[in-house]
Amino acid sequence: MKKLYVSLIICVFVLTANAQHLSTQNFMRYNPYFNVDNPAHHTPYKGYIGFPALSSFNVSLSSTFLRYDKIIRFDNEGYPIAMNTEQLLGLLSKKNNWFNFSLNEEILGFGFRTGPVFFSFSTRTRVDQYFQFSEDLLKLPILGNMSFVGDNNPADISANISLDAYQEFSLGVQVEVNKKLYVGARPKLLIGIAKIRTDELNAKIYTNPTDYTMTIDYNADLSIVSSMPMIWQGDSLYIDKQGITSAGKAMENLGFSIDLGAVYRINDKMGVGLSLLDLGFIQWKTNGVRLRSSLDDAGSFYNNGSFIFNGLTANQIALFLNDAESREEFLDSLSHYFPVNVQNISGERISLTTRLGAEFYYQLNEKHRFTAYFMGTFLGKNFHPQFSLAYNGKLAKVLDVCAHYTMRPNSFANFGIGLGFDVKPFYLYFGTDNIIAAFARFKADLISFQLGLVFKWGKVKEKRIKELPKEETKI
Repeated sequence: MKKLYVSLIICVFVLTANAQHLSTQNFMRYNPYFNVDNPAHHTPYKGYIGFPALSSFNVSLSSTFLRYDKIIRFDNEGYPIAMNTEQLLGLLSKKNNWFNFSLNEEILGFGFRTGPVFFSFSTRTRVDQYFQFSEDLLKLPILGNMSFVGDNNPADISANISLDAYQEFSLGVQVEVNKKLYVGARPKLLIGIAKIRTDELNAKIYTNPTDYTMTIDYNADLSIVSSMPMIWQGDSLYIDKQGITSAGKAMENLGFSIDLGAVYRINDKMGVGLSLLDLGFIQWKTNGVRLRSSLDDAGSFYNNGSFIFNGLTANQIALFLNDAESREEFLDSLSHYFPVNVQNISGERISLTTRLGAEFYYQLNEKHRFTAYFMGTFLGKNFHPQFSLAYNGKLAKVLDVCAHYTMRPNSFANFGIGLGFDVKPFYLYFGTDNIIAAFARFKADLISFQLGLVFKWGKVKEKRIKELPKEETKI
């Protein structure tokens, strides 16, 4: 039973575990999807067509602190048997602990060039999930309230949940304004599948140093909408079966977003780039639910907006543990202090999770490039930064290689590699953002991979900013 319990904990961590992160294909210049995170990036082909459902697939799981080799103890046969809570707490930061997951799969995509303009079309399935929390969410149940004694030492619990699932249809335009400046835009039509968000989820628990009385303040506000209409009636949540069978319902939740980018070439060797991604919203017309909760005056435990708990007597504890009727009565009375107000919602306009990118590159020569790349993700009032250093090279005419190192909050061992095989007329690529996970999965807090197969034609080189002298051109 203990093995099963610990295994379930690991599964929960893994399944809820990524942020939209810097991926290997962002640095592979000969990859047709090099411009996914900056629509202004130069596409070095006259055109391409992605193989349906095989052209671009990207999935990742990550956390900012989970290291299973440090927090899980295994028996001699390799089965998990216990969790090292002391090590777990040592890996937490005060406020910014993250579990994240992302899926980005292209169903159909193609692009073509007309003079200085490159057009691209793509339809993708996107899932972006974030879960951020403060360390006291785990510290309180592990250490108990005696670690939070005094008016200036509350257990400060906060959490932020966000999930976006939608279908995306995009039309990208990349323009070579002149030899130095490229600009790009990618407007996108969105069809919402599901959205979960928290506007507020926090609690503060104080312990009196004299009599150890606990005072609790808390507020919660959570919204859930999806293409399957939900109805709250009485005290139960129902799925509108008629809405599920109606194809029109799935098309009601339309939205719009846009990716913007610019790349400025300082000279033939150096350049900078900026991008703003997923700036937009989805208008949810199908019914959803909003759950809000705060403390209520339900009896003697309530005082001036707070819940005051003086503890239980030995007799009350015995009844709670041994008498089912007494236990149910106690829990029922307790629930009246923390009522959940549920209301049906529709017509909500909910913003996407927006990302900001900035880069500097140095082109050693035509085949070798070094890049410094920063990406930040805006999640409500929180900001999730990442920074990468990368190398990209073209070897033996057919091999496109990439290696990069990425730093994320509380995560510094992320070494990614990518390989692209440029064999006319195909481009086959695969990569991972953390090669450590391939050899030591329990020592990695980021697991990801990308792969794709594309049919492409024609090569288009970037124009030289400074023309070579005539005598040097006669080779």
